[in-house]
Amino acid sequence: MFPHNTMTDDNKLSHVLTLQISEVHTHTTALVEAIRYLHKTLLHTPSDTGAWENATHILQVMADTVRQESARTPLGEAGLVEETATLLRLTHKEHIEFKLQVLRFYGNMCFDHDENRKRVQEAQIMPFVLPLLDYNVYPQVVYICSAFCFNVSVNYKPVQVDIANHGGAALLGQLLDPRLMQEGEDSIITMASKVVDTLLDEESFRDAFSTEASVVRLLKMIHYGWKEDELSHLDIMEHLTDALLQIVLDNDAMQNTVATSGFFPLLLDFLEYADLPVEDPQETQKEAEEEKEEKRLADMKETISKIAVYATSTDEMMESIYKEDATLKRLVEMIHSPSIIASQTATYILGNLARTDEHCVELVANYGLEKELLKLFQSTESGIFQYAILGCLKHLCLPKENKTVIGDEGTIEIIASMLDTSKDLVKRNQFFAIGILKLLCTGHYENSRRIIQETAMTEEKQTPIELILAFIQRVDDVAAKSEATRILTHLVRSIGSQQESLALRTTLLQHPIIEPIIEMVRSSKFMVLKNDGIVALTLLFADTDVPSKNSLAEALPFLVAVHSLVSVENTEADQEEEEEKEEKETRTFLQVIVDSICSESEQVPDEIRCNACTLLEMIAGIARLVENKHISDIFSTEVYPQLRAIENASPIVVTRANKAADSILMGIKA
Repeated sequence: MFPHNTMTDDNKLSHVLTLQISEVHTHTTALVEAIRYLHKTLLHTPSDTGAWENATHILQVMADTVRQESARTPLGEAGLVEETATLLRLTHKEHIEFKLQVLRFYGNMCFDHDENRKRVQEAQIMPFVLPLLDYNVYPQVVYICSAFCFNVSVNYKPVQVDIANHGGAALLGQLLDPRLMQEGEDSIITMASKVVDTLLDEESFRDAFSTEASVVRLLKMIHYGWKEDELSHLDIMEHLTDALLQIVLDNDAMQNTVATSGFFPLLLDFLEYADLPVEDPQETQKEAEEEKEEKRLADMKETISKIAVYATSTDEMMESIYKEDATLKRLVEMIHSPSIIASQTATYILGNLARTDEHCVELVANYGLEKELLKLFQSTESGIFQYAILGCLKHLCLPKENKTVIGDEGTIEIIASMLDTSKDLVKRNQFFAIGILKLLCTGHYENSRRIIQETAMTEEKQTPIELILAFIQRVDDVAAKSEATRILTHLVRSIGSQQESLALRTTLLQHPIIEPIIEMVRSSKFMVLKNDGIVALTLLFADTDVPSKNSLAEALPFLVAVHSLVSVENTEADQEEEEEKEEKETRTFLQVIVDSICSESEQVPDEIRCNACTLLEMIAGIARLVENKHISDIFSTEVYPQLRAIENASPIVVTRANKAADSILMGIKA
């Protein structure tokens, strides 16, 4: 270092200009002084070409120096980011070479260095730097500026926000242009697409970039990258598809734009037909490299699949695409495509379109979609693919017009196999299967009969109801257990409505079926589930025409049992965790029912309170019928007084409670 009073500013500058890369980090003070001297000079003589040449040389040396990790911290701490920013603010259009070296310096300084990113952000240089992304004005600087944007912003939100706030989204987006590829500027598009893909993680940039123009631009680039460039730049295609997915996520307008852009068929084509270019036989490629590229293409297709599915998920597009006969026909055919990802995507899209009763009925009646889905389901062991199939099939089961047709196709026997223990690792698929079975048996006698009597497609040839009951016994998911139990309640309603169904009704009176319904009513926090179980139990206990009283007699003890007899055996740790989640129900079934009627704090709708009164009336009658003195005594000593004591309730509840009490009184007198 040289004392200030022993050298002139010109001498100091001359010395700095001779510094080698290896010397820069030890002469930071001299560098600062030299840049300040040049700033002072250019303030007075802005057109001094010599000064600009000297400044450019110094920045070039510094940019080369900070390619070394060890040099970034000392140059940053010396204030060289801030000092060079003062020169940058004096530049004009003609100072291209200086700007290029400044961008190199900042970009290299910020590589894996958040402190320097902070310094660049605080220097407020974005308004002076981002215009350099304009290819029409600064073609020779655009690549370096894009690289600068990447290095200075990666994983650093303040800079990402700055880029968004100063028009960076539009400028970067304009670089995603097939014209640049045609002009041989693929390196610019590679870097620009990488920057956009990275910055889209930041909400403000994503909002700024999410325009119809951006969507169309990305789709045009994807078209060019596949059809014209023949996937020779997989890195660009990866960034483009990732970027498009990010802006259509949770954005209905962008999803609609993809669907209406004219490029939607391109996405389907890509999934079915896109393949890597055929290699020149003379250019041998290592097997590992080929596998890597195949994996990259497969991942890209996964991304495009998601884009296509999202594009058809809005209500507007559901109607619009459904009305396109050619597209609809293609999608139905596409579910049998040799390309698994294409088949899976078509299935998801058809599930999106099957969200109105009208569509579902037509898809079954005109296209036999349920048959195609069942064939597909049986042809694959992929849990992901089966999830898509089951989701679409469940939609088709919603309209009552479809229940007979879908049931006649063997759907129940096929889908019930998902409840086998061998499928327990795909629980979300089991949940869909439960939903399908529940929908098909609701209000439908023949489908209910199938669940009880037909043979499921499992190795052990169980009936669907046997699989359902075993599932309820072993599953520890409360929602899955409840939904599976609701299949039983719907079976009771559907079978109970047919007078000629004596054998089936007798089957439903077995304690393995009654017990989980009782438990659902006892322990569920949801009124709709309680009521579902109460109505089903009322129908069961009202069935006094059954020749055998054994089933009814065996069911009565469960009414006063404290703990569930269908609970899985959790470990002590599991039990503690469950108790932390919610307070467990400790009352007996009978206590829950009586409290639902009588307690003012239960907040139970009158409809459910009245249904509960009817159930008590039926149970009291059964207790007399089978001469269960224990249950009759409980009713007379505990239930009867509470029913008679009801005062603060609606007239209809009081009336129904008194009617139930009268039924109990008959047992007392008897």
